[in-house]
Amino acid sequence: MSTTISDTDDLIFPEKLDAKGSGSTNSIAVFQGLLDHGGGKSVMVGRYTIYLPAPTGLSVSDQANFNTTDFGVFGAEKKMGQLLKTAAAKFGEARSAAIPGLTAEQGFKAVGTIINPNTNTTFSGNGVRSFNFSYKFVPESEQETDVIKRIIRRFKALSYAGYTRDEVGKTDPATLLLSYPCKWQIKFLKNVEGGLYENNFMPKLFECYLTGVETNYNPNSNIFFNNAAPVEIDLSVTFQETRALTRNDIDELENELDEQGSFNTYQNSGGLNTNSFGTNPN
Repeated sequence: MSTTISDTDDLIFPEKLDAKGSGSTNSIAVFQGLLDHGGGKSVMVGRYTIYLPAPTGLSVSDQANFNTTDFGVFGAEKKMGQLLKTAAAKFGEARSAAIPGLTAEQGFKAVGTIINPNTNTTFSGNGVRSFNFSYKFVPESEQETDVIKRIIRRFKALSYAGYTRDEVGKTDPATLLLSYPCKWQIKFLKNVEGGLYENNFMPKLFECYLTGVETNYNPNSNIFFNNAAPVEIDLSVTFQETRALTRNDIDELENELDEQGSFNTYQNSGGLNTNSFGTNPN
């Protein structure tokens, strides 16, 4: 069985991120993967939580897509009948002054007119937002090298599809169908008087899929610790929201954050107090 299923401990890097009162706790990103077994049954298999510092230079692009469309005579907002009558008269005038077989375009050109294309800007929908998080892991202890290894393995494994499970929870490698990779919830937290609360100055994200994981081991040197762990690892993870949002979705996300937002995860023994993330009491 994959260790992805059983390894559900909260992962925290760096260790000092867990230090109460530390300035680093004012800027925390929590990634929580929610995995079910697929097969049309929303039965939770695992909840996987990773705590990292909030990344530098997080870019959020909200996109509205527009096209241009020519409505022609049907785009005239007023006096449609008069416009059609005038256009027909002009075309008739052009045809009577020209040789037989004159095309419509040639006829209009002969009298120096065209049908107004009535070009309008038309809305075609909002784009699906995506986000990239880049980290440089430089462990300071052997314990941190192990945590980094587990963080990378977790992101990587949970970006893949899995075998669907039958009603008794068994997987079948010969199955015709694969289950979706897990969905992720991403939150930004701050420490207020020893408690963790969502940071209402950071963006609010909808549930996402993990679309890319890129890892670069020892990008600047070929040096390893005594346990053979690389001294430096670059990690880049890319997420995409599960669907295009509407204005109503944005309103609900922001209102949840500023009024009654909460985020509950498992509590890691001896680790961060993750019982409840509530609204900033200040």
